[in-house]
Amino acid sequence: MKNIEDMTEKELLGEIVRNQRKNGIFLLITAASGLIAAALMLFLVCSVVPKAEETIDRIDVLVENSNSMLEQADTSLKEIEDMINSINDLVEENKEVVNSTLKSIDGLNIDALNRSIKNLKDVVEPLTKLFGLGE
Repeated sequence: MKNIEDMTEKELLGEIVRNQRKNGIFLLITAASGLIAAALMLFLVCSVVPKAEETIDRIDVLVENSNSMLEQADTSLKEIEDMINSINDLVEENKEVVNSTLKSIDGLNIDALNRSIKNLKDVVEPLTKLFGLGE
């Protein structure tokens, strides 16, 4: 290739035309690549967006179901808590009754009770013999 200063006008114009053709080919390749990329993007948008919307809808349903289940679990936990409180109250009430009964039993004089039973036996035994009911 000659130096630009050594070229004639005709050679310079020929060089410019060759460069313009090369640039035109590169511009066509760039434009075709852009069109292919745009077509690919359009295809992806058309195929991915509906699936994404469907997935988002399913996620919404899943979240609603999860919220419903959490509310039911919360209600169940409250009912269990109420039931445990009722059982605790019942135990407390029975504890007082058992304590009262134990105090009453502790208050009994077992020795006096045994003496009274022996005295009763001593009185009833001769009566059974008298009436012939005993041995």
